[in-house]
Amino acid sequence: MNAMGPERVLGPEELAGLLDLGGRPLPAVLDTACVRTGLHYQLRNETPPASVKLNLLPDSWRQRRAQLVKRGEWQKRLTLAGGAYAAIFLLFLLYLAYSRFAIARLDRLIARDAPQTQFIRETEANWKALAPAIDSRFYPVEILLHLYESLPSADVHITAYNQSARQISVDGESNTAALAYQFAEKIKKNSGLQNFRFDMAAPRILANNHAQFRLEGKPR
Repeated sequence: MNAMGPERVLGPEELAGLLDLGGRPLPAVLDTACVRTGLHYQLRNETPPASVKLNLLPDSWRQRRAQLVKRGEWQKRLTLAGGAYAAIFLLFLLYLAYSRFAIARLDRLIARDAPQTQFIRETEANWKALAPAIDSRFYPVEILLHLYESLPSADVHITAYNQSARQISVDGESNTAALAYQFAEKIKKNSGLQNFRFDMAAPRILANNHAQFRLEGKPR
């Protein structure tokens, strides 16, 4: 305490509001004022309080907000998944439509070319039917010649020969069944008869122990 009265502590803002500085620095003005009035002054720079973040929301509200954020993320993921599924489904529909268009186009082309295709098939069938008549490999004389070339011995005899456009048959008789099998094997190996596929059933044994056989050949 001073004799002239209690010491007052004034801040710079208070002093600036009370005194007319007149353009002079605040300390110089204060020194002059204190000399005139006999007051003591003390300048104090106050540090502003630190900012503190306060979360005054209730805990239940914070949990609800977290749930809403998580729900929003899931909704975004579901939206993306739905968009991808829709894109795949759209591509499938486009592929299905293109497939139907391609099939319809092929059907039209087939229908357009059907007469020509039928003509070619009929021509091929006619040529196959005429093949024995125009191909020397199917001449009966040539086939008989190759058959006689394949006889294993004089004990094998050809008794009947029949030929059509699709099949030939050879009936014969041999002294033993073994000779009939030898004849069949030689026919299958004959180079002049390779355009036929020959099969022979088991020979039938006669009363005189001779074997009666039948060979059938079909064009390959």
